[in-house]
Amino acid sequence: MGTFWWPRAQSLLPHFSGQPVDAVQLQQLLGKLTRALQHPDQEVLAARPFLATEQVSLTDLMAFTELMQPTAVGCDLFQDWSWLAVWRARVEATLGLELVQEAHRC
Repeated sequence: MGTFWWPRAQSLLPHFSGQPVDAVQLQQLLGKLTRALQHPDQEVLAARPFLATEQVSLTDLMAFTELMQPTAVGCDLFQDWSWLAVWRARVEATLGLELVQEAHRC
């Protein structure tokens, strides 16, 4: 499941529709997201430094890109997931913080 819905639910849809965020729908989406992040955080990244191998891979880059999208609307998905936060730091260190910041600049 991609996180592409997060910016739309939190920011874009209300902006274009003129309607506030539907709190019930947002909570449902957050529940799905919590279940989706539980496995990589508690099982995969607790056992190895990156998602697929011992080094950063295309899998990491794709997941990193998806999980960084909510930061555009002020939601840090990594704050509640310790292994995901460590993984994010590893990916950023591998890519270089300057490149990451440039890629995610609004």
